[in-house]
Amino acid sequence: MSMFNTGDILETIEMFTQDNLDVRTVTMGISLLDCIDPDPKKACENIYNTITTNVGTMRNRGIELALNAEVVKTKDFSYTANFTFSYENNKLTSLSNDVYKSSYEDQYDLPSPGNPGKAYRLQEGQPIASFFGYVCDGINPDGTWNLRDIDGKEGLSDADRTFIGNGLPKFKAGLQNTFTYKNFDFSFFLRGMFDYDVLNEGAIYFGTTVNIDQSGTNVYKDALKNKVTEQPLFSSYYLEKGNFLKIDNVTLGYTFNFKNNKYVRNLRIYGNVTNLATITGYSGLTPDVNVTGLQAGIEKRGSYPTTRTFTFGVNFGF
Repeated sequence: MSMFNTGDILETIEMFTQDNLDVRTVTMGISLLDCIDPDPKKACENIYNTITTNVGTMRNRGIELALNAEVVKTKDFSYTANFTFSYENNKLTSLSNDVYKSSYEDQYDLPSPGNPGKAYRLQEGQPIASFFGYVCDGINPDGTWNLRDIDGKEGLSDADRTFIGNGLPKFKAGLQNTFTYKNFDFSFFLRGMFDYDVLNEGAIYFGTTVNIDQSGTNVYKDALKNKVTEQPLFSSYYLEKGNFLKIDNVTLGYTFNFKNNKYVRNLRIYGNVTNLATITGYSGLTPDVNVTGLQAGIEKRGSYPTTRTFTFGVNFGF
């Protein structure tokens, strides 16, 4: 880690490599892994065929940067900025130890109706939170899926599934801006995540009318224009880029100073808005989803819309 103090600018740069020998200790929130025991007699005293245990190693590499600067300062006006940036890349280096052997594990069964399949594959040599499914090249004129032939053999099979995306952002950034002009103060926060994919789970179930007669559930308005006639399969069709920039925590205030009042020194009135706006190409409710752990990057079908909050207040200084 390096720190620099250049005039009114404070810089912090940290480069890191982390080798984690026990997946439960990974700071990204990785949970325990299910691995098949080579000796079933050891598996929970012959009750189960599988046992949960701590195995596997992974490597995290990245860089973290922090800049704090007093950009402008005059008698009546000031502007300070706090910028943070991080880049992170990881790889699962092993999913086995001397007792438990496994090279990959498929995770997260997408629920019914239909049988979309599992969404992730945890595999040695690949990043965690990797989406694994079919590559969709569009929809055929008759409404069937146009799925890419990966193995070169006739017919669709599990061998045609491949790695199609990842739910962990490579880049994260934030910029806190604070302005003052005489007795006014104004601040807002910009933050974003970039270079990752989001599984729009709602589109699988509510973006088509295929199962509307069976489930009786509501569908999206756009579902009436969807020409898909087959049951949903997990594919790149349901993955979208999650890149976004959010304007958040916007505050405007004004402070009244009372020099000759022995009870109250000042009074500040302010208004605040959170979740003001999100700039993104993502079509779901929000790309600002959970991005930690083995199953990162899902906007689940039961997700509730992110609220926008307006707050007005008064602060007294005694």
